[in-house]
Amino acid sequence: CTCYNAETKTSGYLLVEKNVNLQQFHEHISQSFGNVNFTLFDRNGAPIDTDEKLKALYSDNFQVIIASPKSECEVEEKAFENVQSEEVSESNMNEPSQPES
Repeated sequence: CTCYNAETKTSGYLLVEKNVNLQQFHEHISQSFGNVNFTLFDRNGAPIDTDEKLKALYSDNFQVIIASPKSECEVEEKAFENVQSEEVSESNMNEPSQPES
């Protein structure tokens, strides 16, 4: 899991087993990053507030955003930037390459 801390603008990695529930995940992030008052969001800015939402993210490398409750606007901006950069990357991959003259 890639974790982006919106407050410090840093990121890190956590190894997460697929049977970890939200409370365990929250506690592990709290211990790893030294922050106890935070909200988790997915990379699109949607809150991760249930076990089901967390488990829906499990894949090879999923991303979460760690934000203090006050910085939800910043989280939404970051999520929007991620979506835009992915759209640009996808459109670049879909464009046929131009032969050089």
